[in-house]
Amino acid sequence: MGRVFSREEVPQGVLLRSPYPMRVSPHYGEIRRDWHQWFLSTDRFPTAERQRQVMAADYPRLGAAAWPVCDRRRLWDITTIIALDIEGDDDFDANRPGFGDADRRRGLLSGLAAGFDSGFAERAAQAEPRWGPLFAHVWKSLSAYVPPPLLRRLAEDHLRYLEGCARVDDHLAAHGEFTDIDDYMAIRYYSLGQRMDHRYTEISLGIDLSDVIEEPPLKAVVDSDMRRTTLSQDVLSLYKDLGPGGDQTENVVTLIARTRRCALPAALATASDMFAAEVRNFDRLTERLARTSLGRRPDVTAFVHGLNDFCAGYMDWTTGSGRYTLRDTCPWWDTPDATADPAQGRLPRG
Repeated sequence: MGRVFSREEVPQGVLLRSPYPMRVSPHYGEIRRDWHQWFLSTDRFPTAERQRQVMAADYPRLGAAAWPVCDRRRLWDITTIIALDIEGDDDFDANRPGFGDADRRRGLLSGLAAGFDSGFAERAAQAEPRWGPLFAHVWKSLSAYVPPPLLRRLAEDHLRYLEGCARVDDHLAAHGEFTDIDDYMAIRYYSLGQRMDHRYTEISLGIDLSDVIEEPPLKAVVDSDMRRTTLSQDVLSLYKDLGPGGDQTENVVTLIARTRRCALPAALATASDMFAAEVRNFDRLTERLARTSLGRRPDVTAFVHGLNDFCAGYMDWTTGSGRYTLRDTCPWWDTPDATADPAQGRLPRG
């Protein structure tokens, strides 16, 4: 990798605002303590430090803010599987080529791929012993109420995501780093994992769009959401990515700064402008979709609103979660009314 950046270069007061209002599931307060007790009891986090980090990440809050219409069971299951997605992704990042144990990374990717490919049959669930059995646990719960076509698409999107992580490895092995923004955005489409979040949106709403999800007007909306999420995530995770063990290679802000030979504040401004432009594009596409017979379907309308719920809730969680601020507390813990949190966020500072 060429130029390396430090956290001291991140400007204070950077603002990336969600243009959509935020809602929080009323079940957040009901499950937060019990879910954390259960998750920590799985013995995946043996040290007090790791347990503190999981508590401060507050995955139930992400579930409640990003998928606010969940009933209690769906919120519990979605919280569980997104926590596994994120913690597993951290394991991938910790063992990326040139940094950690590349063989371990390949084993993680192939083991989980075997699980999703089989629907977590018993032997496949053990192929990756750290996360596979927990994925099998939540998969069994989801199977009780998620339509089979939707569950298959969820498995397929996990497989595409795992393949996307391998594709990043192949690109970096061949080129050393990303040197083109378009190339980066194209590969990030699969390594981001946002397609799984789209399936969680369907699950949270109790709908199944298997018959129309690839229709061009709806696919255009989905693709735009992928781009706006990539941009917002890279901006809002920058402080974390610049820390010890962080991945400066897979971030559009550092890519802009390297390729344009500019300072981080200028690169952040460019990335923020790209996000705002993609939000405008998304809104145009959803307006165009709404004028079609497909866009007037209640389930499609609910899905589009759900994507905006995710945008607002995910951005709020990212700016307050200890996963990104590196703090032991979250701002909403001191807020009596969780829905009062503003749908906007400052770039986290330590």
